[in-house]
Amino acid sequence: MKESSLNRFCLIGAITGILLLYAYSFFGVQEEIRIGEIDSSMVGSSVNVSGNAEGVYFHKDGHVFFTLDDGTGEIKVVLWKDVAMQLELTGSRRIRNNKTLNIEGRVEKYKGELELIPSARGVKFV
Repeated sequence: MKESSLNRFCLIGAITGILLLYAYSFFGVQEEIRIGEIDSSMVGSSVNVSGNAEGVYFHKDGHVFFTLDDGTGEIKVVLWKDVAMQLELTGSRRIRNNKTLNIEGRVEKYKGELELIPSARGVKFV
């Protein structure tokens, strides 16, 4: 095999692999876990949890903050303005206290506390 053909083959293989990983990150289904199972070792990881929204606060800048509780634990959830806008949180889709949600997001730590940062595709009303 010529060197140029081998280089082309490797490039196509690498691009295909990257595209498959990118697609999996968007469409891969996370197994749902209990909020009480989330700990500091999971910072940076993606998780899928369900629970009731409590203490919902709409910030004047467009961010939405609340706590998600599933009975085994609770975690703070931060919807940044861009995500909240993509969700169009109006009418029946407005997040309210006691509203049940399924959230896929990334576990982060802020000021020593764990929080969940969902993407727009990661918030579903149950």
